[in-house]
Amino acid sequence: MEDTLQPNTADLRGSIYEMQLFLQAARAQYPNIPFVAADGIYGPETAEAVQAFQSACGLKPTGVTDQETWDMARGLYNRMRSKNAPPNMPNVFSCMEWDLEPDQRCDQVYVVQLMLRHMGGRYQEFSGIEMTGSFDSQTQTAFSKLCMEGVENYQTGKCVGKCQMNDLVKTYNCYMQGNKYKIWDAPEAEGLEGIFQEKD
Repeated sequence: MEDTLQPNTADLRGSIYEMQLFLQAARAQYPNIPFVAADGIYGPETAEAVQAFQSACGLKPTGVTDQETWDMARGLYNRMRSKNAPPNMPNVFSCMEWDLEPDQRCDQVYVVQLMLRHMGGRYQEFSGIEMTGSFDSQTQTAFSKLCMEGVENYQTGKCVGKCQMNDLVKTYNCYMQGNKYKIWDAPEAEGLEGIFQEKD
């Protein structure tokens, strides 16, 4: 922010709007700050909210957003966003290509095996998957049971590409979202009925 924000500021609507968002977020930590609508207008309500924020933070309560007030409000906003954001997800898909070749070793294979192994708790086609990190014949055979795109795409010994990987993820997500039901009941898993056999 290059200029101060204060009542009757008309040419910095974007910055005023941002400050109003900062003030809205700050109310979670400082509930005495009055709510202000994010409308890009620095009216009396915004000045009052800025003044309350400044008082809460030990700044001189002028109601004018100077650089120090802006930096403090923005810093609090960013900390709160970071705190409330979902955790960072590891990028386990380390190979540059989506295809998995027979006996290929990479982190993607561990993820594939983890999903298949988890479904093996209910479906016998996926039982006994070993976490080897290698796209071995056992993993290929289990993967070949996913026939949503046609069995020819899943023949043992052929590579697995993006479409097949998407089918595995869809099937796994259906299983995880409601594994008390048959996973082929979900619309995304149409065509799977009769392929998977539940364990006794």
